Amino acid sequence: MTNTPAAVPATCQQKTWKPTAAGILIILAGIVGLSAEIIYLVSGDLGIFAGMPWVGSSANPEWALFITGAVAILGGIFTLLRKLWWLAIIGVIFSMFFTIWPVLLAGIISIILIAMSRAEFKPVK
Repeated sequence: MTNTPAAVPATCQQKTWKPTAAGILIILAGIVGLSAEIIYLVSGDLGIFAGMPWVGSSANPEWALFITGAVAILGGIFTLLRKLWWLAIIGVIFSMFFTIWPVLLAGIISIILIAMSRAEFKPVK
């Protein structure tokens, strides 16, 4: 009797690098947002984030930065776990609220990678 591995079910997808790369980029963008909040709380100046209409017009810009950064990090975590595809997309969208061009570029790359790897995400039961 030979020990042959059991056949892999057709519903299982092979994991690729795309969600991992996207998740890391999203988490980094969220860290940028939380760092901006810390800078704002310490110095009282929004710096390069002051030009963002959703932050500059807010009565409490620290909450806007915190919520945006936290949702981006949460989306990045779920992207790394390959769960809740819709939350991964929301995390990317929130990460793109930081209008700094490297973060925008990371968001565009992430949303493309997540869209290409949708089949790898586990369905919600």
